[in-house]
Amino acid sequence: MQLERARVALRPRGSGEALDLGLAMLRTWFARLLAVWCLTGLPVLVLCVALLGPQSYWTLVVWWWLAPLLERPLVFVLSRAVFDALPDARTALREVPRLWTRQPLRGLLLHRLDPTRAVVQPVALLEGISGAALRNRESQMRGGQIGACLMLMKAAAGFELVVALSLVAAAYFFVPAQSIESPEEFAALWFDPHGPYAWLLVVAAGVAYSFGCLVRASAGFALYLNRRTELEGWDLEIALRLLARRASGVAAQHARSLSALWLAAWLGLAVCAAPVGAQEPAPPSPAPAVQPADPPELARAILEGPEFKRIFKETTWLPEDVDDERAESTAFDALIGPLLEVLLWTAAIAAFAVVIWWIALRVPAVVQSAGAAPPAELFGLDIRPESLPADVAASAASAWRAGDARAALSLLYRGAIARLVHGAGLEIEVGDTEQDCVVRVRAKSKAELANYFADLTRAWTAVAWSHEPVRAPEFDALCAGWRRAFERSAA
Repeated sequence: MQLERARVALRPRGSGEALDLGLAMLRTWFARLLAVWCLTGLPVLVLCVALLGPQSYWTLVVWWWLAPLLERPLVFVLSRAVFDALPDARTALREVPRLWTRQPLRGLLLHRLDPTRAVVQPVALLEGISGAALRNRESQMRGGQIGACLMLMKAAAGFELVVALSLVAAAYFFVPAQSIESPEEFAALWFDPHGPYAWLLVVAAGVAYSFGCLVRASAGFALYLNRRTELEGWDLEIALRLLARRASGVAAQHARSLSALWLAAWLGLAVCAAPVGAQEPAPPSPAPAVQPADPPELARAILEGPEFKRIFKETTWLPEDVDDERAESTAFDALIGPLLEVLLWTAAIAAFAVVIWWIALRVPAVVQSAGAAPPAELFGLDIRPESLPADVAASAASAWRAGDARAALSLLYRGAIARLVHGAGLEIEVGDTEQDCVVRVRAKSKAELANYFADLTRAWTAVAWSHEPVRAPEFDALCAGWRRAFERSAA
């Protein structure tokens, strides 16, 4: 994933700002999204009408139920367009079978009634994970996004209702006046499943729901991008990449300047050289060294950029401006003060009692789990020692040479977790994430082992979640580090 090619500014946003970004993306790529929708979503509506009939409300119900699958091609187009690789309609159409057959039951059963579908559906669609890893990842993506997803659902439903009623009202003006006596009679004919205008209701609902799906897919994908930016620090990564690129450009410019100076010096020596027997000229003075740009100054300039600025909002209570000469204590004020003090002390005592009660319940569970056996599975990975090959590093190197980078890094990471949990006695809870494991290793292991485990975790999550390639020198260093960290300690 080339973040520097993003067509949008990848930075943490508020929920409302993220939804506005989704609508801006919809306006920018509306023609391509509409073309893909007309090739994938509308044929499904025509098929439902052909099978169930235009005068059956089940036609709209079935089409509504299939919405999670119908929105997937739109998410695919947006995922490519954001990183400056907008696919054409033919490319998107070729991807439809793969998109619709990727965990379809999960999309139709769980995501259909999930209010956070807009945020969690792209996880399985774009990140390529399944099982326990998929459930944990979806739980992370839902954090703090429920309110924004509900706001999106209400806004899209209201938009669909306005469009559908507008089409109904427009159709009323095209009906001959002698065929109906009043708007009420027209409405009765419109909503009558056996009436002459029943098929118009299907058309109006289909058009309105089509635009609603476009809004939900675009705004939901914007919320997904915003959540990934918060979790993975995409804005920091982009800024650091730009800093590295700028530093390499400055170094190349200085190298060219030094080369030009040396070339000029040699040309001067060739022109000014005396004939044979003449007095030898004095050697040329060395060219002045070009002072490179000060890296701290360059880093400070980057940090002062808009990417690293954060805006915090804080709400505080401030007393109103009261004239001290007119402020008089009353019997009501004298009563409220002690009453509030009693209520505050009561609340504090109750909170303290709740904390003591919670500790009393937790202590027996902690004591009971102290002697429990180490877990056999973490993050969906089997960490039992018997499930690993005898030579983990050699097996990982073989998988790497076979072209399976994910399996190679999975072996190294599983082997490291197995040695730490079953060999070194590292305690890991069920709800811990990969970064929580890094924190626990830093707290109970030496600095060299902790640093290596952090590098291995970073490489594994990059391949497993972001599908970023790992270079061969980095993988060789991880294999060598694995041998130093675990094989020598075991010996």
